[in-house]
Amino acid sequence: MKKQLSLFALTLAASASFGFSAYAETEKSPAETITIRFVDPYKVLNGLDQWKDKTATIQAEIDSRAKNIETMKINGQKKQEQMQNMRGTASDNALEKVQKEILQLSNEVRFEEEALQNFAQNAMQKAQMEILQAIEEATAILASERNIDLIQAGPVLFASPKIDITSDVVALMNEQYSHKKLAKNSASKETTKLAHADNKTTKA
Repeated sequence: MKKQLSLFALTLAASASFGFSAYAETEKSPAETITIRFVDPYKVLNGLDQWKDKTATIQAEIDSRAKNIETMKINGQKKQEQMQNMRGTASDNALEKVQKEILQLSNEVRFEEEALQNFAQNAMQKAQMEILQAIEEATAILASERNIDLIQAGPVLFASPKIDITSDVVALMNEQYSHKKLAKNSASKETTKLAHADNKTTKA
């Protein structure tokens, strides 16, 4: 499953090389120079704390489900061995019962494997869309702040380091994400604190 997730991550990185453009709301006469900047989506993804956290969460869920499936397969193998040992000594009803249990486990394994594959695909697609939206929002902010007319992302034949603002996008997004995490943690701690206070009041 880790290999599958790696493939998903590569697919996302590849699909992130789209041609989105962020525009600053400026009006220029034909004689004025248009300000253009470039963003490398590959480097943005690799540098985002938010993306690392999302993929780590997805990977943890994949590993957990994969471990559960492996346990089910081991149980199925044990049932197979049990049925082999019972042959010649157990009744037909007993053998039939074990055989049904084996069949049920086999069906559950297939179901869980399909569910895991669907989860991995859907979770990664959702994470991708959220990240791409966040990248667009960050580039739009930079475009507005710096009076940039066009920010190009995706494959280009050449982009001078002078117009490459990839590191600026990463820095802005990591800063925004850090503030969101701090705010979320603070809110969670406050909620826990209030819950404890309510419990004490109730007991009193």
